Amino acid sequence: MEIVAKLPRGDWLWPAIWMMPTHSVYGTWPASGEIDIVESRGNNYDFPQGGRDHFGSALHWGPYSGVNAYWRTMGQTTLKRSDFSKEFYTFGLEWTEDYIVTYVNNRIHQVMYIPFTEGGFWQRGEFIKYNATEESNPWRPAEEGGKTHHVKAAPFDQEFYLLLNVAVGGTNGYFKDSTLKPWVDGSGREMRDFWNAVNQWYPTWGSADERGMTVKSVKMWQEGKC
Repeated sequence: MEIVAKLPRGDWLWPAIWMMPTHSVYGTWPASGEIDIVESRGNNYDFPQGGRDHFGSALHWGPYSGVNAYWRTMGQTTLKRSDFSKEFYTFGLEWTEDYIVTYVNNRIHQVMYIPFTEGGFWQRGEFIKYNATEESNPWRPAEEGGKTHHVKAAPFDQEFYLLLNVAVGGTNGYFKDSTLKPWVDGSGREMRDFWNAVNQWYPTWGSADERGMTVKSVKMWQEGKC
């Protein structure tokens, strides 16, 4: 799959190109998975967490919401002397029975490569080791009473759908609290404080085209089988 797009410019804008499961076969998030092809920030390149010259890819997975092992399956890239809001870039995903890869412009410029390994994501996550409990494995093979015939890939062995969106701000830590940020997560005043700082962030948003994600094309191919 390839999406040709230009990402937005503006402080606290949060563009994303991502995928969610069509059916939550293995349970509620993140047990049934999430694929983040692109997550970026519209802030300037000197933003500490990375601005519009930077984006990350990740897989989200875990037996329940409190145990999301995305940090084991992620990658990132940063441009030099440019950013993703200045021109169109091709954001790609290659998803096979053996791996998931994301890339920018062509397959050579790989951002994230996650091979599907023996033991699957349950073993990759070492959930029992880290939690010291006998958590229930949502990706058990069918012969053990589970729902998958592809243990190596589950939960990424099901149908997913594509989302393209631009969010503003957030309170989940994607924009970490700092002196640069006009609101504090969990304060109960986040939206009010953000709006009170409108004269700081609104001028960075530019024109209507610049503050949105401009999409030129979305192409998907499915590997044929004999």
